This record gives sequence, structure tokens and C-alpha cells, in this order.
Amino acid sequence: MTKFYIVLFSILTMQVIAQEGFHRTYDIHNEESDKGTDIHVLDDGLLILGNGNCKGRPCTIIVKTDFNGDTLWVKNFTDIHGLTRRTTIHDSILYMPGEVILPDGTKERDGYRIYALDLDANVLGTAKYDLTELENPDVDSIRRYAPFGCIVLGDKIVMYGEIYELNHDITIDVFNRGLVLYYNMDLSLDTMFIIQPRYEELDLWDAHVGPDGLLTLLVEDDIYVSEVENDRNYRRFEKYDS
Repeated sequence: MTKFYIVLFSILTMQVIAQEGFHRTYDIHNEESDKGTDIHVLDDGLLILGNGNCKGRPCTIIVKTDFNGDTLWVKNFTDIHGLTRRTTIHDSILYMPGEVILPDGTKERDGYRIYALDLDANVLGTAKYDLTELENPDVDSIRRYAPFGCIVLGDKIVMYGEIYELNHDITIDVFNRGLVLYYNMDLSLDTMFIIQPRYEELDLWDAHVGPDGLLTLLVEDDIYVSEVENDRNYRRFEKYDS
């Protein structure tokens, strides 16, 4: 019987702890396309980032809530498409990959762009880098850039994603490689390198800095059979220093 009461007390304690959380549903613009993809825990609340549709235009949405889940403020940007799979905060500055939304609603995809914002979602600066502007670029036929995330490594901001090849005969993306850029904190470019696929295509899914202080990238290599992506995926980790 004593063991029973110990187990019962443990279960009740777990239930009380679980009830200390909260649930909120945010329907910011009444659009089914709105979705949050990243969150940061701040000293005074939560910062939630995502993308949606603002009066018929694609937009970036940033929401600040308190720790009870109540909304403090909402800001949306119809001129910025934030790529918010992974953003990072360093020294009270939010770094976010993104693209400029052009007046016709299309997105600027001719370079890797990063934004710096304060924690009230005010844009402090932005920078864009295009590989084709280099004297001897490793890739000179880029169709579009797709940065996915950024992370802090020492005194650098690392942005990672993919670049897609241009084929002048067709209009679809036909080949991609991984692209990683190291920025200084003032958004100037420090280092760039390309990750080649082992087979036919490559996806960069995630990045972390481990206890060894190295940047660890999750890389997926794909193969195609009769021009269709094979279900078998070949995943690997790659590590880099600063």
C-alpha cells in the first residue's frame, strides 16, 4: 500500500506540473496560410516568428507574448519574406534569413540575404551576397538561393541553405548544392563554402553547435530513379570550425 501511495503522489505531482503550461491559438490574420516556425524565450516573454498572408500579400509575422500566452504585440512585414525555420538571437539582436518581397509580389532570390532586428522587431540592417559577383565563382549558373537558417558560432553568424542551378532549356530547379556563409556581427562577409552532394542532390536540414564548439550540419543526399526522387535518403553529419 505504501508503494501505491508513493506512485499516486508522483502521478498527481506530474499532473500539477503539467498544468503550469498554457495553450493559446493565434489566428492573427484569419488566414489558413499563417504558420509559426520559430520561437525564442526572452526574459519577459516569448517571441514567435512565422509567415502568412497579409491582405493578399505574403508577409512575415512576429508575435510577442507574455509567459501566460497573452499577446503583447504583433508586427507584420509585407516587404520581407522571413525564412524562419531557424533564427538566432545574439546580444539582444535577432538575426533572420530572408528575401525582399518585390512590388509585384514575387520574391528576390538572387542572393543570400540576412536581416538584423532588435527585440521589438525593428529592422536594424540587412546584407545580401550573390556568388555570381565573385571574380571566380564556384557556381556561375544559379537559378535561385534558398537560405534556411542561421546560428551563432563564436563571434560569427552562420547562415546555411541551398543554391539551385540554372538550366536555360527548362524552368525548373534541376540541381542543388549546400551553401554556408559566415558573417561578422556587422553583417560583413567573412567566409563562404559550398557543400557538394555525394550523389545527385543535397538538402541542408539543420545546424547546431555542439559541446566541442564545432558547427554540425545535418545533410541529406538524394538520388533519382527515372527522374523521380528516390525514397531512400542518405544522411550524414558534417562538422566545421570557425
